[in-house]
Amino acid sequence: MKGSELLYSDMILKEPIFKLDDQSLQLQEVRLVRNNHGVFANVSSLNRGKNQFAMRVLNGKISILEAVDMRIYGANELPRWFDATQERRFMASGRMSYYMNEAGQAKMPNYQNLKLDLGSNAVSTSHLKKMRGYQWIKRSMIGSGGALLATRLWSMQGGFMMSPGLLIGALLTGGGFLFDNPINDEKWMAVEAYND
Repeated sequence: MKGSELLYSDMILKEPIFKLDDQSLQLQEVRLVRNNHGVFANVSSLNRGKNQFAMRVLNGKISILEAVDMRIYGANELPRWFDATQERRFMASGRMSYYMNEAGQAKMPNYQNLKLDLGSNAVSTSHLKKMRGYQWIKRSMIGSGGALLATRLWSMQGGFMMSPGLLIGALLTGGGFLFDNPINDEKWMAVEAYND
């Protein structure tokens, strides 16, 4: 559908809708939206039914999408209080929230989906294997650290007392989250290699 003016309307106690000129569209009827701020995909079905849109931040055979607030990007003009230099603050901070495959279908960027869509490219597959390795390291550290913390806390009699086991458990659990950035980087590099 094409029109001259597309607006996102989100009123209290009402379902959000898009208004295209003088026609109203329910969110479930909209798959992709283009306005003067960019291209947005409806990813509500991937987000447990919560109304969510993601902006295309990398265009190619595989497009990368970042979750955004359509109350900001759904109007003709950005709100006065919105500082475009602070735009990244309202987005997902460089995280690949979703991606769109060559068929135009939005998907979650997990290993299975990315392997299915990027599997024909050797370099992309290499990045996905690294991503998978980082995910296993992260899970192992969080799991073993959490188990160590739980057993140490369970074995305490009469009150809390810091011990080397508790410290190691806390470090392992917290250290596992340091792998979030390398995991995200490998996803981006896999998509970029596929698009080249």
